[in-house]
Amino acid sequence: MLMARGDVLSFKMKHGKDIVLPPDWVMLHDPSGRIISKCTLVLCKCELGTRSCGTIPDRIRKDVEEYFGSGAELSCGAVDLPKGPWHSVGVVREILYDRHGEYEDSWYHPYKDTINPVELFANEQATGYRLVLPDGCQINERGFVWP
Repeated sequence: MLMARGDVLSFKMKHGKDIVLPPDWVMLHDPSGRIISKCTLVLCKCELGTRSCGTIPDRIRKDVEEYFGSGAELSCGAVDLPKGPWHSVGVVREILYDRHGEYEDSWYHPYKDTINPVELFANEQATGYRLVLPDGCQINERGFVWP
């Protein structure tokens, strides 16, 4: 199961051009690494509230409650995971996103590490992006920890 870590997404790119995604797009993460790498986030359109959440395994509920807070209401939706081929649109200098739940706010995360650059990729169909973080990345209840 993928978790939407945020929406209202934009990227400040090293080449100087900002990329702003449509408001119905989300930043998806797979904490288990089963569907997509733990260090890759997929950005695409999401239709929230289009399906029942059903029974959520305890390990997933734990991740969700840690990130959004124990009182957060779950909303499940549908996405068509974008497929490649992928091409680089550049190195990300900063990501800006809105987070929901207990820590609801507008957040930003700068990427200053030139040894481990964070690259953004787009697919040819313009239906999605991939934010590829370096191996060993840390994304948890606090959000982006490293890089």
